[in-house]
Amino acid sequence: MRLIALILFSIGIGFGAMAQAGGNRGSQDLLANARGLVHDNPDQAIKIGEHLLRNSDSETATSDANRLLAESHWAKGNTNSALIFAFRARKNAAAAGSNERVIRLTVGIAQLLNNLHLDEPSQQYMERAETLAKIHNNQPTTHWIKGKSLTQAALTEISTRHPKEAIQLLRKAAVEFQKLQNPEQATLENETDLNKAIAFTALNQNDSAAYYFDRSMAYFKKHETRNILGLAQLRAELSKLYFQQQQHERAISVLLEALPTAEKLQHTALLKDINKQLAINYLARNDRENYHRYNQKFLALSNRVENQENEATNTAFNLISQDQELLRLENEQQYANIFYATVACLLLIVVFASIQLFKNKSKQKRHREILQYFETENNPVVPVAAPVKKEAGKILNIPAETEQTILAKLKKFEASVKFTNKEMSLAMLAALVDTNTKYLSEIINKHYHDNFNTYINKLRVNYIIGKLKSEPAYLNYKISYLAEESGFSSHSSFATIFKSITGIAPTTFIDFLKEASLKNSVE
Repeated sequence: MRLIALILFSIGIGFGAMAQAGGNRGSQDLLANARGLVHDNPDQAIKIGEHLLRNSDSETATSDANRLLAESHWAKGNTNSALIFAFRARKNAAAAGSNERVIRLTVGIAQLLNNLHLDEPSQQYMERAETLAKIHNNQPTTHWIKGKSLTQAALTEISTRHPKEAIQLLRKAAVEFQKLQNPEQATLENETDLNKAIAFTALNQNDSAAYYFDRSMAYFKKHETRNILGLAQLRAELSKLYFQQQQHERAISVLLEALPTAEKLQHTALLKDINKQLAINYLARNDRENYHRYNQKFLALSNRVENQENEATNTAFNLISQDQELLRLENEQQYANIFYATVACLLLIVVFASIQLFKNKSKQKRHREILQYFETENNPVVPVAAPVKKEAGKILNIPAETEQTILAKLKKFEASVKFTNKEMSLAMLAALVDTNTKYLSEIINKHYHDNFNTYINKLRVNYIIGKLKSEPAYLNYKISYLAEESGFSSHSSFATIFKSITGIAPTTFIDFLKEASLKNSVE
């Protein structure tokens, strides 16, 4: 879900909006024209950037050409090349003594690293940019960096499923951007609006999400008519709101509008996201032909994106290591001992290794949780939880013969599907097993270690799990149908209870079953 970051806007701003100093007027005009092509025709912008690089006659001109190439490759989703040119542009800017360029390029690098999940080194580069701004007493740039840093933190919170925290961070970022009072402010406010829309979508606050999507769409129509990539990414995110609202036709419509742009730019990450969203929307409409068509594309693109991210991660690590000399020069104004740079390098290695280890362990843990449903053919009808201690003096003295009779009737009840009745209550079940509610509640608590509601919910969840595993047609049914089938009153209550009992969301469980089924059919 890395497109959730929408760092396209951040990177464009991070590398852009710099004073154009140095070089001849013709080159500067060509550079300005090329920048207008970055989000519309990045291939042409790359050709111009390569021409400017060959003909540059100063470190400043070389920095600007490399910056243009970094922006253009990022617009195509090529993080690896974007990193290489961004680091080169920053080095050229440092050699030219252009502090503003160095600061903004440092922020751009931080955002690229964040996009690769390299949170610790990303934060270090963001802090380096802030330190440089303070050293040079550049107050507007300091506000800009704080806003960018808060936005980056918000994107991390969204990707780790903490949208509430993300919204708070985005509000603080908006305050920093309002202090700029320059033409760049409108673009930054749009960036904030779009990320708020994504966060509110994750919170299921659809009205708020729609409000910010509308604001962002209005901005593009007014200010960014040539930013076709930005519009495509906005539409890909908007489709998720429509899917959440079960407006599948609208979701498919906006996705099909975004698809040609992604194909034109060959933006693999965006293509992956669009094809995934198309697949799940067609699945929701029970359009199997289109579901299989787009799902196959999504699976193929997933492998390409993973390979590209691995390549870019290795490149980032090498570039960070090579950048240590420049880091020492920058920190001379604050630190007398250059040993700090060596320690920082070692810390980056440890952090990088730790992040990779954590990501691998998290993936393995998640798969183990899901695989446990496949390791045993006969899952217990009611999972046994830890015994609940009851307060002394409250245990009923139920005759042993009566207790065994009630247990036997409960087993018959569990073998039926009567528990899928939405009206099922403690009193109704007590009537079915010919006892009173106090006896029934005591026996369920004693033998199943659950209260009545949890007992019934576990029966319903295990019932629908059995259907999903034994009858493939159920994998294509909507969650609302599965909720109805198993006796839950609503989609949301079913999803909440399913996850609380199994530890896995029903959609995740169904996706895993589909993957397992696909692998088995291939084998």
